[in-house]
Amino acid sequence: MKFFLPLALVATIGFCGCGETNPAAPISGNNPTALVGNFTILSRHDLEDLILRGGGNPFTIEGNLEVWGNRPLAALSGLENLKRIAGNLVIREKTKLRDLSGLENLKSIGGGLGIYQNTALESLVGLESLKRIGGSLHIGSNTALSALSGLESLNNIGGNLHIWHNGALPTLSGLESLNGIGGGLYIGGNPALSTLSGLGHLNSVGGFLHIGGNAMLSTLSGLGNLNSIGGNLHIWHNDALPEASVRAFVARFGQ
Repeated sequence: MKFFLPLALVATIGFCGCGETNPAAPISGNNPTALVGNFTILSRHDLEDLILRGGGNPFTIEGNLEVWGNRPLAALSGLENLKRIAGNLVIREKTKLRDLSGLENLKSIGGGLGIYQNTALESLVGLESLKRIGGSLHIGSNTALSALSGLESLNNIGGNLHIWHNGALPTLSGLESLNGIGGGLYIGGNPALSTLSGLGHLNSVGGFLHIGGNAMLSTLSGLGNLNSIGGNLHIWHNDALPEASVRAFVARFGQ
């Protein structure tokens, strides 16, 4: 069975920037300092440079932030003053991060959040203050990820939610506060996923709902409070999922 990455990933991950010519723009009063432009963290040196630009005060990034590469960076400690990212946050490709500690005070992301191909990442601890993502959330191909803990405050995603090819992820616990997804929901190719628990407060999905290739998934009861789906509904190749429960679930939405 082959699974293909959602095309919407391209919109979330397709930026880069070094931040070398992005000066801090202090804002008067109690407002945080705004760092204008795109920033990339490849090493501890890049991280320290970004922290220095923040000046030891609360700050925002009025652009994108990308953390990537097989470098010795093992923690994001020092970013505790980061309050908001206006654009995208992408953390990707063989980082040595085990969690996202250092981002504890990040409250909103105006664009998308992409977390993928991080072979050491075990949880999303560090994102506890994140309440809203304006764009899409992609969590994929994180081979050691065993929990979504850290996302407990997230209540709204403006774009799509894609959770794909996380080989050690057994549940979706950590998403208990999520009540609305503006775009589609795709859950695919997660071989250890046995339940959708964690999505119990999800009320609406504005686009499609696709659930496929999750070999251990045996129940859809985690979506018991879902009332509306704006697009098509497709459930396929979840070998442990009884056909009768699939038919009953599809019938709820008249599809």
